Amino acid sequence: MGTSYDEDVVVWAREQAALLRARTWSKLDVDNIAEEIDSVAWAEEREFANHVASLIAELLKWKLQPAFRCAFRRKSIEQKRNGIGRLIRDTPSLAQSLRDQDWIELPWGDASIDVMNETGCEPFASAPLWSAEQILDPYFFPD
Repeated sequence: MGTSYDEDVVVWAREQAALLRARTWSKLDVDNIAEEIDSVAWAEEREFANHVASLIAELLKWKLQPAFRCAFRRKSIEQKRNGIGRLIRDTPSLAQSLRDQDWIELPWGDASIDVMNETGCEPFASAPLWSAEQILDPYFFPD
């Protein structure tokens, strides 16, 4: 034991886990452990934002491409909503993000760029057109 964080993070993590299990508090690399725990939270939040952006992109395509509205796209929207619901059930604190108007603008922006690149549609509303409640509403399909 004694691998530094910068030397090999995988070996370091296993050593730190063993030290935690052995309750060898004085040998723990507390600062880097704290950073890693923070990074876990950040990764979960980013994954959640990616899921929300993916759903928004599908809803934007539904709105912008009425000729392509079909059962497959509807099913995709439903699956993405269900996936977000599961994430919120597993990690309830993620739901707080949806109540933050500044936060929802981040996945909205990601989705907008993806849709513009995929469809060739000209830029449209940079601010969200729909609330988080609408985005997650199983009966909401924009016209």
